[in-house]
Amino acid sequence: MRSGIGCSLIFGLVAACGFHSPGGDPLGPPWWDMHFAHRRQLTVTPGPLYPDKGYEGYTVRLVPFDPHALTGLAASCDDLRVVAWDGTRWTELVRHLLGCGTGAADLRFALPAEIADGAAYRDAYLYYGNPAAGPPAAADGTAVYLWWDPATRDRRTDYVHGRMDAWLAGGHDDSLRWDAQGYYTYDTGDDSQSSYRRAVDERDVLVEVSLFHTGCYPYNMQTGVCARGIVLSGSGANELSDHYYCTSRAQNPNCADTDQGLYDGDILKTDNEILAFNNPVDPPPIVASQWRKQALGVFGVHPTQLRFWDADAAWPALATPPPAALLATGSDATDYPGRGFAGIMTAQDKANLRDLVIRRYVEPEPMVTLEDEQTP
Repeated sequence: MRSGIGCSLIFGLVAACGFHSPGGDPLGPPWWDMHFAHRRQLTVTPGPLYPDKGYEGYTVRLVPFDPHALTGLAASCDDLRVVAWDGTRWTELVRHLLGCGTGAADLRFALPAEIADGAAYRDAYLYYGNPAAGPPAAADGTAVYLWWDPATRDRRTDYVHGRMDAWLAGGHDDSLRWDAQGYYTYDTGDDSQSSYRRAVDERDVLVEVSLFHTGCYPYNMQTGVCARGIVLSGSGANELSDHYYCTSRAQNPNCADTDQGLYDGDILKTDNEILAFNNPVDPPPIVASQWRKQALGVFGVHPTQLRFWDADAAWPALATPPPAALLATGSDATDYPGRGFAGIMTAQDKANLRDLVIRRYVEPEPMVTLEDEQTP
């Protein structure tokens, strides 16, 4: 009997019970795995703005919550699993847990099904209380996000490498290399540029990257993350694009001329000197030779909503920029509504790179709540 539930039997059938599942079974779905002593139903409530490609595949977050308030959870949190019921069978979902040892953890997973307008999703459950459970599946790649590359292995072949657009006359210098210490390196050279991106074919996304800038060229770098990218013509060093949004950080103290940081802190479109949003206050030059972050949120159309986060530090939660890091926010009425690639664009820059994350994104984001604990 599930804890806290009273049921009565009439002619051997269940007549009344305190728990109801969306599928109509008054006792809820059958237990997934009897090695797990407890479960709690999750409710996902979407916001009013529907993502371009819907909620199936959207990375949702249960935050904050205290994992060790869950009865019998292992100290490692390895036995905390997210499992979805489709009305016939269970499917274990890959999950990403940040902050296991804290009282304010952050649990993420990709929604396995669509959510209808005005409805909520209630077919996922947390299972826990199995001391023999092994480590869960890894969350990198496309398991939880549209893309996450922590640079723990060489994934260069998973990216499209190319010029993307004619920011500089020098074309494209593909210098990306992987370092076994857990990052990539690149050096575009003077008057040259590179882009590294994923063909996610998405409109409403958040793109984030961690960068460690180690050098620069005489007239400053111009480096950022990009979304809604479509290449108009060409390939490799000859690519030309007329459909994208990119953030821009340009002032680097390693450069010989720190006054040439044009369009620093702005959001660009079509070209490295065409503004989608002009930040009225130029930010100070970046702090080089330490890990720092940039992120771009692009969602909605007519107008497209734009968010640019930037910080001289690594903010606490992956792919979740804090409000304090918001550098520029605005909209573009003459916008680019098409789906496209997302990734990094860099010119006249020398840096290390890791934790490129792409996930579906709208504001406000869906909310995840926990229901009461159950036992078999």
